[in-house]
Amino acid sequence: MVRLMYWINGYIFMVIAQFFNKSFKLFKLYLFNFFPKFK
Repeated sequence: MVRLMYWINGYIFMVIAQFFNKSFKLFKLYLFNFFPKFK
């Protein structure tokens, strides 16, 4: 049971990390569109 809980926690962490990675890329695109001088 402990191993299963570790696996579930790791899976949730991976999903959250992927979500933040996608939102961070969208945020950078948003910034670059509004502030082209930052390129």
